[in-house]
Amino acid sequence: HTVRQRYHVIRAKQVVLATGAHERLIAFPGNDVPGVMLASAAETMVRRFAVTPGRRAVLFTNNDEAYGAAAALKAAGVAIAAVVDARSTSARAQELSGLSIEVMQGAKVAGVNGGRSVEGVLVRQASGSTRSLPCDLVLMSGGHNPAVELASHTRAPLKWNETLAAFVPGTPIAAERSAGAARGVFGIRAAAEDGVAAGRAAAQACGLTAPASVALPEIADPPSAPVEACWEVKGEGGKGPKSFVDLQHDVTADDMRLAVREGYTDIQHAKRYTTHGMATDQGKTGGLVGAALVAE
Repeated sequence: HTVRQRYHVIRAKQVVLATGAHERLIAFPGNDVPGVMLASAAETMVRRFAVTPGRRAVLFTNNDEAYGAAAALKAAGVAIAAVVDARSTSARAQELSGLSIEVMQGAKVAGVNGGRSVEGVLVRQASGSTRSLPCDLVLMSGGHNPAVELASHTRAPLKWNETLAAFVPGTPIAAERSAGAARGVFGIRAAAEDGVAAGRAAAQACGLTAPASVALPEIADPPSAPVEACWEVKGEGGKGPKSFVDLQHDVTADDMRLAVREGYTDIQHAKRYTTHGMATDQGKTGGLVGAALVAE
């Protein structure tokens, strides 16, 4: 005859949000074929579960964060056919060349060959010519979105970061602050230092004394170049398999354009018209991609 459950409301004097970031997809023809996945997902399978998701992979990216996935898969015995980087320059291309991995700068994956599984990709090179690469695994990384949801719940405004091609938390309104990838600071060492700084500031705001020193990871973050926004790659001649912006609700890039033609020009209206971003991931991997297409 005792209370079995209690509901606690905790009012903290200060809150530090270290919610990380979500990798986003890129809309290109065939990006829903089995064997296409986020680069971070493949890296997690290799590093955490010792599972290789394929035998020969192509990495399609617009950021340097994803280069670690190619190196991890290479170390696990997966052949890397090429890294297709939408940018003309990369801070980590030289690192992979030392691993005998070809890096194609200024190129984009314009299509996936195969129906039930990946059999290869069509790469549109910087010159405009196309090249076919056989593979059974495609890793895509369109950049990372800081997880700003909790900051937004405190009414903190969001601001656009051109270097990251993503939204980051603005000036806090409540007694909270974001740290690390949650505010666009990437890299293990950099995020740890940012977390320490946020913790110190929160402690001081509470009238507490922070430790004189805090142990940080004994590693150096790899170099990083700015992200170049890459939302969609259209197929050759405007035809080919569908390009998806929401893989759970099967919402395509063309669905977003249809919504605009029907008059749903606000992203909230387009979302309701298409159900884009209304699946269990709540648009974390493709929400910004769909919004960018509506904006375009």
